[in-house]
Amino acid sequence: MNCGTGPRHMTESIRYLCENAPLPVSVLPNAGLPSVVEGKMHYDETPETFTNQVIHFANDFGVNVVGGCCGTTPAHLKLAG
Repeated sequence: MNCGTGPRHMTESIRYLCENAPLPVSVLPNAGLPSVVEGKMHYDETPETFTNQVIHFANDFGVNVVGGCCGTTPAHLKLAG
C-alpha cells in the first residue's frame, strides 16, 4: 500500500490486506496527511509517531516491508529501520 495518507488512516486497510493477501504486504505511508502551512507542504507525523505506527503494522499485522513516501525524512526511516 503506497502513500495518499499517513499511517493512521491506513490501519484498517493494512489489517485487512495482511489477513487476506496470499503475498507479502508492504506499506509506504506518507508522514501524515498533507496540509499547506505558510505556503509549504507540511506532514504532521514525527519520526517517533510514524515509527510507532509502522512497527505496529509489522509486529501486530504481519507487514513484511515498511518504508515511507511523501513527507518522510531520513529520520523517519532510520527509526523505522
